[in-house]
Amino acid sequence: MAFDIEYFQKINNTYGASNKKETQLYQLKNHINNRFTDTIDCYNVLVNEISQDLIITRTINHYIKSIKTRPFEDFNLGDYVKWNNTTWMIIEKDLMNQEYSRGKMQLTNYTLKFQSPTGTILSYPCIDDSSFMAGLDEGKIITTLNGVHRIKLPFDDNTKLIGVGRRFFLDKSGTTTYEVTNVNNTTYNYGDKGLIELTLKQDSAYNPLTDKNGVCNYFEPT
Repeated sequence: MAFDIEYFQKINNTYGASNKKETQLYQLKNHINNRFTDTIDCYNVLVNEISQDLIITRTINHYIKSIKTRPFEDFNLGDYVKWNNTTWMIIEKDLMNQEYSRGKMQLTNYTLKFQSPTGTILSYPCIDDSSFMAGLDEGKIITTLNGVHRIKLPFDDNTKLIGVGRRFFLDKSGTTTYEVTNVNNTTYNYGDKGLIELTLKQDSAYNPLTDKNGVCNYFEPT
């Protein structure tokens, strides 16, 4: 007996699916979606300031969590997640996402400040992989002895302008400055979304006249 796809779609309310596999996948997604909030690991968070439900589970690293979206929803590398009064950044995304999108997010531990070409001061929560957390207070870090930091940021229209030689503050007191020695904007990118990784080395060029207001080489906005 031939399989009647239209009849199967009708009785399962899955019009739009082109074959039996797609119909079954659609049913599975609906089943997961209808029961998504049943688990205690489901949290309502803000992803780039937009409300979204995520399943958040532990990993062996306290500062990295595994995440899953509802079916029919998505996220991207570099997205910010506000959860539990802290800011996280999505650092991994599984490209096999038939049922739902899954990946990992990491707690940000510093806020990097710099100016746009017109002088607007921009603030980006970031991940300093060359430091370890001394607490959950953003920016409270202990730097490495060799003075080299690797910073991960979302790749966007602002951060893609950062090049070698750009200087930043990387401490809470605002007197220790660092210079970018390498820019990696390919390793963590998928399509037009992703992360940019900056390697910075401590310099000795701090100038209180120009390194101020939280940014290095400050200039008046135009």
